[in-house]
Amino acid sequence: MSTDIDRVAQELKELGYSPWQTTWAEGAMIVIDYVVEVGSRAGQRISLGISFQGEGYPEYPPHWILVSPPISDGQTGGSDRTFTDDHGRSWLAMSRPPSDLWDQLCPEQQNMRTYLHRHVRRIWSDV
Repeated sequence: MSTDIDRVAQELKELGYSPWQTTWAEGAMIVIDYVVEVGSRAGQRISLGISFQGEGYPEYPPHWILVSPPISDGQTGGSDRTFTDDHGRSWLAMSRPPSDLWDQLCPEQQNMRTYLHRHVRRIWSDV
């Protein structure tokens, strides 16, 4: 899976982010400083974590979206949970697989640009 994380990190760098990697209960996550673009939280700066439930990116997109400080998107996922990392930072882990969107994309569109601009944005659009 580290290859998947490395690929995601590289794609995020190409988009102008400075990703860093850490771990949580489900494994590795890649984190970026992110400004919420839409919804009632537009303009708010957060740490946005991205983590996988399995392997095979880009065919299989990241499953988990992690947010620090914890901000709920208003949905209730049975797997959602809060935790504190090794640095004392609080996070909300949201199980938000983009399968409905991802499965409709051609392979060239299965990338972090699409993930952020179509999947992450829609999460915040209703908050």
